[in-house]
Amino acid sequence: MRHDVHRLRDLPRHQRLVRFRAWPFLFLDSSGQTVTLLVNGEKAGFAVMDKVPRVYSFTVPKASWKAGENELTLAFAYAESPKLRIPGADDGRTLAAAFDWLDVTPAVSGPKR
Repeated sequence: MRHDVHRLRDLPRHQRLVRFRAWPFLFLDSSGQTVTLLVNGEKAGFAVMDKVPRVYSFTVPKASWKAGENELTLAFAYAESPKLRIPGADDGRTLAAAFDWLDVTPAVSGPKR
């Protein structure tokens, strides 16, 4: 399993929307890639990744966030080296997924009735 950790500072405690655009590293016979979102060590979301770029969105409740520094972790089912998996590739990095962007914003509530 591969983990990608981000530290976020000075976030007011609100329900938040964590969004990112990503796609998995694929190779012949690769199994389906999954991503698990953890906030401060607690599971906040899970998705099976599509084979094409897509936006993933997770609403994280206020209780998951704390004052000061928060840790956002993306855990993947696998991470592999193209050099070991794709004939002729010379890229020795260990890859799980590619990202265009990642955004953490306050979640917008619906209208009050």
